[in-house]
Amino acid sequence: MPCLENDEISERDILDIMDMIESFHIRWGVCGQSTSTLDQIYNDICMSLNNIKPQDFKVTIKDIFQKVISKNNVDDNTFKENFKSRPFKPDETRTKYILWKLSKPTGETTINIKQIQTEHVMPQKLNNKWLDYLKEKTSKNEDEVKALHKENLNRIGNLTIIKGEWNISMSNRLFVEKKEDYKKSEFQITKELCSYADWTFEEIEQRAERLAEEACKIWKIAD
Repeated sequence: MPCLENDEISERDILDIMDMIESFHIRWGVCGQSTSTLDQIYNDICMSLNNIKPQDFKVTIKDIFQKVISKNNVDDNTFKENFKSRPFKPDETRTKYILWKLSKPTGETTINIKQIQTEHVMPQKLNNKWLDYLKEKTSKNEDEVKALHKENLNRIGNLTIIKGEWNISMSNRLFVEKKEDYKKSEFQITKELCSYADWTFEEIEQRAERLAEEACKIWKIAD
């Protein structure tokens, strides 16, 4: 990049701009905004950079992103509400990446997304043990439990990441049994599940709230 080689823009600014682009796209997608408008947004950014100095790129891009976020309801409160309540697609690369970033990897840590899988803490299919457990813990009948399970299954509060080969062995085991594997995980977001005594819809809600707060800090537009 010529402007970087000529010291017209700092490496730090380049990295901050890349972080802003990531934050914008995560927020845009989580809040369900249309991708059809992105071409115009980036065209506006490019046009705005035409007649300014490279050292001013970061501020200009930040200002445009902030205006777009404010105008299109991708602000902190809307982002947090969507993040904690919307269903995520477990097999989607973006979902795995979000969970990995929520695990707060160190700067030196990299991951091949193809090597990890999204794990449902409360399983995709409730066997009789899980049904009995949830009925006892929530005082709900079977139909109510099944309805809440469908509603909460793919929320961020019920998802974590594991190395692929673990998935089959975990399957539909009860939470107390899964915890034995979770504590061996290299991912902090998965290890942290061991701090929970139970796993019901209440825990999913609490964890979703906490992860939404963390997401808002991770994917912010630069100060």
